[in-house]
Amino acid sequence: MKISMIVILFAALFFGIAAQCQTLEEFRKKREAEMSAMKKGQHVFMQKMQEDFNAYVEKRDSEFAAFLAERWEQFQTMKGIPLPSPPKPDLTPEFKPEQHTGDIMKMPVISPEVTTTEKPGQDMRIPLIQKQDEKVFAEGKVRFEFFGCMVDIVFDSRMKASPPAAANPATISGFWTSMAQTNYAAMINSLLDYKNKLNLNDYGYYMMLRKLAGTLYPQSENGEHLMTWVMMTRSGYKIRIAYSGDRISLLIPAYSTLYAINYLDIDGLSYYMERDLGPSVFTYDKDYPDAYGIIDFAVKSPLNLPKNDFRREVGFSFNGKPYSFVFTVNRNLVDFYAEYPQTGLQARFDAAVSPETKESVLNALSPVVSRMSQPEAAGFLLGMSQLAFGYKTDQEQFGKEKYFFPEEVLFYPYSDCEDRAVWFSYLVQSLLGLEVVGIEYEGHVATAVKFNEEMAGDYVMHKGAKYVIADPTFQNAPVGMAMPLYRNSTGKVIEPGGSLLAGNLRKSIWDHAFEAGGQKGGNFNDIVFDQKGNACLTGYFTGEATFGVFDLKPGAERDTRNFFVACYNSRAEVVWAATAEGKGNAAGFSVTTTGAGDYIVAGSFTGALGFEGNTISLQCKEGMQDVFVAALSPDGHFKWAVKVGLDEYTGENNMAYLAKFTEKGISKGLSFFNENGQFFHYGLQSGPMNLIYLTGNLQNAAGVSPGSLAAPFADPGVFVLAESLKAENDKLVAESYERNIAGVFSVLNHMKYTSMRISGGEVQKALDVYNPVFRKNYPEIYGNIGKIDFMLNSDGIIRLETIDRSSVVFDNMKIRNGATLRIVAFENGDARLDVLSGISVGKMIIWYDLNFVNLFRKSGDLLFDYDSDHTRSLINLKEDILN
Repeated sequence: MKISMIVILFAALFFGIAAQCQTLEEFRKKREAEMSAMKKGQHVFMQKMQEDFNAYVEKRDSEFAAFLAERWEQFQTMKGIPLPSPPKPDLTPEFKPEQHTGDIMKMPVISPEVTTTEKPGQDMRIPLIQKQDEKVFAEGKVRFEFFGCMVDIVFDSRMKASPPAAANPATISGFWTSMAQTNYAAMINSLLDYKNKLNLNDYGYYMMLRKLAGTLYPQSENGEHLMTWVMMTRSGYKIRIAYSGDRISLLIPAYSTLYAINYLDIDGLSYYMERDLGPSVFTYDKDYPDAYGIIDFAVKSPLNLPKNDFRREVGFSFNGKPYSFVFTVNRNLVDFYAEYPQTGLQARFDAAVSPETKESVLNALSPVVSRMSQPEAAGFLLGMSQLAFGYKTDQEQFGKEKYFFPEEVLFYPYSDCEDRAVWFSYLVQSLLGLEVVGIEYEGHVATAVKFNEEMAGDYVMHKGAKYVIADPTFQNAPVGMAMPLYRNSTGKVIEPGGSLLAGNLRKSIWDHAFEAGGQKGGNFNDIVFDQKGNACLTGYFTGEATFGVFDLKPGAERDTRNFFVACYNSRAEVVWAATAEGKGNAAGFSVTTTGAGDYIVAGSFTGALGFEGNTISLQCKEGMQDVFVAALSPDGHFKWAVKVGLDEYTGENNMAYLAKFTEKGISKGLSFFNENGQFFHYGLQSGPMNLIYLTGNLQNAAGVSPGSLAAPFADPGVFVLAESLKAENDKLVAESYERNIAGVFSVLNHMKYTSMRISGGEVQKALDVYNPVFRKNYPEIYGNIGKIDFMLNSDGIIRLETIDRSSVVFDNMKIRNGATLRIVAFENGDARLDVLSGISVGKMIIWYDLNFVNLFRKSGDLLFDYDSDHTRSLINLKEDILN
């Protein structure tokens, strides 16, 4: 995805602004003076909080070390489950029309049972509780390559210690204690920063930590495993260590089945051994406190590894017409998958596809299938899957069974039946938006498609719906034709998690909500699907909103933001919609469900807020903001509502919070954490003991507002904003902001602290004066800027409206009328632009919603997050754009 034009546009809009105003520094000082007493109190609070953290972590570490020194038990090792490798055909069978009788058959299948070993809250993610590093300590530096990315980490030199010579409770406890005494927080935060930028899943993060530990302890496997264990635990993951004799192994908990790896069964959860230690091992039966994370092997978002393109040309004929396409694969990703454990086929069917492959597939195939009917398009994609790739079994190609991710089908010269099934499933879901399931037989895997229209052919019934057989290995067989060998066999349904289609469905439901007058209060966890397939979403509206037959009207002030929550059924019809009454602003930003079928919603508010005709009411302190949590019955009636209690703290504090409630709305405490810009699990979660956990950030608490910052400058005509921008830019450079990105941060700071309304024509005039070469270098962008009527910053919201209310396209970015953004600032100086609505990236017929842009002050990097699968692209302002 070409991103440079997006940055140029932001720079043009921001830097082109010229208005009469005070300097930012004067306004900032005035505001800080007004809040000095509160900020002083908050500073004392944060200092006390950090002291409590230090004491808590030290006590927790000491108790865990004492436990490790004594409480070890012997466990029997379970033999790893062999990867299924039944005989497969050496050659792909070919469909013979003359042999087809024309009979249509309903084929028997076994649907998967809806069971899980997961316990509520077992995989919950909360902000890390970290002790504070010393300001000065002896530093070491380590550098290693991670699938094309050079990773540079600064660490406390004491962490590179001699590993214990013997493996026993005393030496393992001693290693934990010695690492606990080091300054490890900076290393953890650096690693999480790489995880964020590379878009790594849990196992990818684990692989990176193993590479780091292996670099620190190149001659000691025990040292490598111990260091990985300590750092994964410090990162919030439930991971354990085991020993037998003098050898140590990591134990990785997983809900997924990992084939051919020995494991332990502890309390119903499988702990897989990183290396085989024999028939029995010693380990412990207690997790480090607050380490809840179970390593997830699903690839829910595309990895953002450095590009190393491999291009694969494929050709085939369909209906007598030859076709040829070139697809792109990232070699670094293929290398990553080569080290990936073999999990069940479901993980492959549901994997997010890399941006390189996704874009090359959509760009090549969308223009073709968009001109076809749905059945013809499915037949076309099936024909390509059958004919465009060489066939060999995994045993022939690799000497072992290996399940492919979609990209691997394009990279390796040959593929077999389950690989083609995964590939075809991806094509149908991404290009046609249809549900696909795998059908697993003894020695063969096919697929079946749920069409939106009646389709003749062999089929299976799954969850009351008809899925028509499509076999990507049965050469030249049309959709609806099963391989004769399996027509009378009972297959097992492989049901993908549906993340690809769920993302499209979320977007579709939100599009309906936008049309109804709704707006997003955030871009994380603001929509949830219940067990019946209904979608519940929350946000805000101004004026009035009409969801189906439900007319939602504001409280006393029409210009305020009003909270809404709405429920849609699987046909995108409104089931119910509800709001609350109040004089201040209110916005929903997160929603989840309970086991009993209720909906739990969280939102922000100022002033008073009443639910169910004011039978439930909440009050926020004057001039402050707070967060509410409310429960609704399945039919949309409020059962209870409580406030979190954040109106005691200014939103300008960089703290994360965690609030806990029972499912009946009883508060179980409010805790604060150091802010971490790499933490993205904000919103509502189900926690231990059936509690509802809400995590958030005080800068983000209001859902749409970082604080009441909309007051205009008191004395217009004092200073030209361009000069104030320059002064702020120089100040930031002196504070070690990367020189090329300092100007962008200067603009963001002005936008955050001021209230401005500027027409596109005014921006063009400002560009003519302050950046006259822009019109010549970017004439199309210059012209389109004039189509934007104004940019408004109100309570943290940047709103863009177009003159004729139609979309404005800037090369690979599209801005819809009414697009909204929000600035989120972090304590370390970094920032994020949250795109709440209305901005997409892409070209021609393929467009993806832009979710957010992270800006890193020291490196000048910008991280773009787009599409429903959170595809990411990292660019550097200086190296990738200005040069």
